[in-house]
Amino acid sequence: LDQQGDYLVTLKGNHKNTCRAVTRYFHDHVEHNFSLRDEDTFFDAFDTSHGRTVRRRLWVRRDLGGIAELEKWPGVNSIIAVETIRAAHARAKVTSNYRFYLSSLTRCAADFAALIRQHWHIENKLHWSLDVAFNEDRCRIRKDHAAANMAALRRLALNLLRQQRSRALSVRQKRLLCSLDAGYLQ
Repeated sequence: LDQQGDYLVTLKGNHKNTCRAVTRYFHDHVEHNFSLRDEDTFFDAFDTSHGRTVRRRLWVRRDLGGIAELEKWPGVNSIIAVETIRAAHARAKVTSNYRFYLSSLTRCAADFAALIRQHWHIENKLHWSLDVAFNEDRCRIRKDHAAANMAALRRLALNLLRQQRSRALSVRQKRLLCSLDAGYLQ
């Protein structure tokens, strides 16, 4: 905020009191109030890709006066609640979960939905790939700058593996082939 930037952050359990207050506010004042479902404050979309049906409902609230815990968050202008309802296939159990976000932005619900999806696209494309291909989450390197150096090398390797298109292989398979075939490695 000091540099005139804005934020959109996921509210997680490590901010227990704020998370509890926002969750309570949402369930008490927003969730079942159908009058709060206009184009500016409510977004509802279905996605049937990847062999499953997903419904995402998103609410934006800007009247934050009733949430004292938000005073700890400088510049907060919006709370966003996202409900994700999933069914993996026709006979699968339907699951539902909520995620909450805080933002200094004042945007419509559709804009927040797009911003959140962009974040998850990056998360899935980069971090998930690093974990699957390189077991990054299990890495125990901690000394000095070694962790940052290894993270940079992993990203470099991931980019090189993605650019290599001579064979239709996954990143993990390309990595294995590099270890077995010096010609492919080069």
